[in-house]
Amino acid sequence: MIEKHFHTSKNIFSFNIHSLLYADDAVIFSHSWHDLSVMIAIADEELSRHGLHISIQKTKVMICNNKCDESLCKAAREEGGNTTNTITIRDEAIEVVDEFKYLGSIITSRVGGKEDRGGIWVELEARKKAASKTFGMLRRSIFKNKRISINNKILIYKITVLPTLLYGCETWTISNTQINQINSFHMKCLRSICNISLLDKHKNTFILNKTKTQSITDLLPRYRWDFFGRIMACNMEDNLTKRVMCGRVRGGHRRVGKAPLRWSDLVAKHGYDLLEKEGVETEGFDHAWLTLHTSAIKSYHTKKKSRNNM
Repeated sequence: MIEKHFHTSKNIFSFNIHSLLYADDAVIFSHSWHDLSVMIAIADEELSRHGLHISIQKTKVMICNNKCDESLCKAAREEGGNTTNTITIRDEAIEVVDEFKYLGSIITSRVGGKEDRGGIWVELEARKKAASKTFGMLRRSIFKNKRISINNKILIYKITVLPTLLYGCETWTISNTQINQINSFHMKCLRSICNISLLDKHKNTFILNKTKTQSITDLLPRYRWDFFGRIMACNMEDNLTKRVMCGRVRGGHRRVGKAPLRWSDLVAKHGYDLLEKEGVETEGFDHAWLTLHTSAIKSYHTKKKSRNNM
């Protein structure tokens, strides 16, 4: 259940998200094993009528719950005697996994810190691994080729390695420690292109100025802000992304300890910094959030117009 909040407390309504559909990929949400089993059986039956079949090898089940497995087994037994917690399609069991790649990003059920490398750490490690592979493929032919200028090398780096490293970064909610790790890989690649080692004792600012490139610390807020402006500029009120972005999950209990970092907090922080540079006052939450929306939409349309004029 998600509540959507507008700029006045009177305009509040709720909606449920049962599934996400993108091309031939689908995600089904459920609060219980029984409901999930019923929904998958209905989906398989309806698809079969049109000559389509669910791929059992590509279909996975993931438990997104902070509770232990014993409690889930107990709930399953109470619901229907399913002690093994299995979902079947045409009498074949679907594998239960802890992580799964969906639309290029890894989604994991483990909400952990740096020690157990759960949550967003899994996605960041996968991004660095993929970017490292891309960089390695072009290392000898492009980045270490003395006949190619540094400007062309950096251009190739920006259109091949950097997008691989920052794929999906618009939706990341990461800490400064995680940003520093991504930035360390970024700077390592730039130093390799410029043939400058750490023993040369050149600071990162020197490398960035030489390559005319921004650090990850500066790139992430800009990408996140552009994504926010693009969604806010959508005129469709029934746009799911916009409705979720302007809403919040209803009910539930957060974990004991420090309040988790939210994506909206990162967007607001970057937006407030931009508004302060422009000398715009942001007193009051409703007025500040409305001003952020307006500023993001204006920024998006300005960049879109400049790209069309190129």
